[in-house]
Amino acid sequence: MDVLATDDSEIPFKSYALERIKKIEILGNFKPKQIDFKIPYKHAVGMFTNCDPEEIILEFDHRDGHYLKANPIHSSQQILAETPDRIQFRFFVKPNEDFLMEVLKRSWSVKVLEPETLKKKMKKFWTEALDRNN
Repeated sequence: MDVLATDDSEIPFKSYALERIKKIEILGNFKPKQIDFKIPYKHAVGMFTNCDPEEIILEFDHRDGHYLKANPIHSSQQILAETPDRIQFRFFVKPNEDFLMEVLKRSWSVKVLEPETLKKKMKKFWTEALDRNN
């Protein structure tokens, strides 16, 4: 669980993990602000909101595909195609760090179909991982 809070910086608000907060200081200079916390998170997975949403098409093996049917990564997730061996999904989501971690968890079966920029980013992650482990 996260706490969304604001401070005096130029960033409209920050997300703090509740389990990591050690101390709360109540200051006398509180000024209420009207901030729409829903819009930045509309197409986000997790707490990061640092990119624009885009259409992403991924394909998974049968086992992971059925897992994702039962446990969607994001509310925009749709099944595009299904064969006995593979399941394709469409997402309209911000390809932020949390989304990428969800996809990387399924590295053994995922195939990135679109966009090309995500394909290149994933290849870079996998190449760097191979280099680190050689």
